[in-house]
Amino acid sequence: MVPSAVPGGGAPAFFVTSVLSGLGLCMLVAGLLVRLPSAALLALSLGAVVTTHLVTPSPADARALYAPLTRLLVLPGHTERLLVVYPVLPWLAAVLPGMVLGRILLRRGAEAYPVAFAALFYFAHLLLFAVVGLAIGPAGIGAPAKLPIWIVGVAALYPASRWYDRFKRSTAPDSPWRLF
Repeated sequence: MVPSAVPGGGAPAFFVTSVLSGLGLCMLVAGLLVRLPSAALLALSLGAVVTTHLVTPSPADARALYAPLTRLLVLPGHTERLLVVYPVLPWLAAVLPGMVLGRILLRRGAEAYPVAFAALFYFAHLLLFAVVGLAIGPAGIGAPAKLPIWIVGVAALYPASRWYDRFKRSTAPDSPWRLF
């Protein structure tokens, strides 16, 4: 049974695509794009953001039924037997810049992306954007405003994460700091 709050409608969902299937499909698509230049990947990412923003219906149209392929690629929701929680295109908007960042880090060598840095950066950005979400409130903001906020937030966290990584590496192997 699909909850009534889920956009769309139709027969009980038989095929459900959630976070792992959405990300897995996105990685399959990204694999086809891996040989493109970084500028092309960034342009495609921007295109994915704009497309998702342009085709997302208003809340008044939430119960509309869309073609299953539209659901799978762009719009989360329920159409007949398909329930899509994480469509491919919005994920691709985040994965493609990640591929470009990976290329940059690979050029810098194996030590360019240490695990301690990655873990701190991940948890710090979750905390930061939870606070930003609370400050913005439940009404939210439009999609075009989210990208600059994310860029500023991530850029602000980078130096602190690098400093913490250097600090952690300077401690003794049995230091409690190594646990964090």
